Amino acid sequence: MRFIRLGDTHLGVKQGSDVMLKFQLDYLRYVFEYCRSNDIEVIYQLGDFFDVRKFVYVNALMGVHNLLEEYKDIRIEWAPGNHDQTTKTDLSLS
Repeated sequence: MRFIRLGDTHLGVKQGSDVMLKFQLDYLRYVFEYCRSNDIEVIYQLGDFFDVRKFVYVNALMGVHNLLEEYKDIRIEWAPGNHDQTTKTDLSLS
């Protein structure tokens, strides 16, 4: 099985900047296209997928949602990082 490892994408960086988000989503689209072109089945996202711990910017969430809908044939395995946790001491989402 072939795979790619990613980490620290920090989607929504710079207070949800549309310019940065476009750059980040274009990069992720490039990664997905690379996977398709090279028969890579899985992407391992290892921590800090989103940038802000307490909430997710809607534009970042919708951008990722649309991207993942477009590339359903590639599986994503995700390990949360410190920016993906809602508190510094707990992994729960509440």
